Amino acid sequence: MQQFRYIAEDSDGTRREGELSAASEDIARLQLSARGLRVVELAAASDGGGASVPKLSQRESEDVVIAIAELSNAELPLVEGLRAAADETASPRVAKALRQIAADVEQGYALDSVMSQRGKFLPPHVCGLVAAASQTQRLGVALDDLVEHHRAMREVWRRVLGAVAYPMIVLGMTLFVLAFLPIFVVPQFKQMFEEFGLELPAITRAVIGFSDAILWFGDGPGLWIVATLATVLVVLIALASFGVGTPATHRFTTTMPLVGPIWQWSGTAAFSRLLATDAGVRYSTS
Repeated sequence: MQQFRYIAEDSDGTRREGELSAASEDIARLQLSARGLRVVELAAASDGGGASVPKLSQRESEDVVIAIAELSNAELPLVEGLRAAADETASPRVAKALRQIAADVEQGYALDSVMSQRGKFLPPHVCGLVAAASQTQRLGVALDDLVEHHRAMREVWRRVLGAVAYPMIVLGMTLFVLAFLPIFVVPQFKQMFEEFGLELPAITRAVIGFSDAILWFGDGPGLWIVATLATVLVVLIALASFGVGTPATHRFTTTMPLVGPIWQWSGTAAFSRLLATDAGVRYSTS
């Protein structure tokens, strides 16, 4: 597939600019004709748009979208505004992305084409939403909705973390106490009991046996087993967060106690809100 940059006019005479993928120039013309556009200019585009910019995280892409949305709403010069925003941001990656977009716009590419087709450094959902907005001429509204979506999801995660913080702190302190007594306190009493040769009750022998098991588990292979399982769990969670892995690993991470349901339902909520934003942009008649 090749990338073609086009300038076309619709039935009302409105000029459209952008890029599309097609196997040949003839197929690209047929695609434009199927959209009801009359081709004014069609040429092969370079495939390196955004290649020098690293892939942005969700927070970094949000900063890029916010800068463009503010410039669009304020009706300021886009190229100068993007470069000014790049100079003011504290993130080198965001600054590089803003300068790349400014350079593409200055070369004559439409903003929606830059973000949806040349903006390979942006997340796929951002590119998809911009592509949908470009068809309805509601790019500014789409960017505002996207910013609100990101802020809402960040607020949801802040509340979730706030809700689970106290139980996790209590659980951590409980585990610390349960580990501190068998490891540091019980062995001293065990040594004292053995030196005096006392006959111990069953409950005391059980506590000492539990302490011996924990000490063996920590000094023996148990520590390596726990470290290996923890490493595997962290790797599975990281792969699932980036959308990498098999269906089995995704089912495993989503069924983990406490973390799995929170992750699954928050992801469902984020997808539903983003889908509603995309549907509102595509099918709005305003």
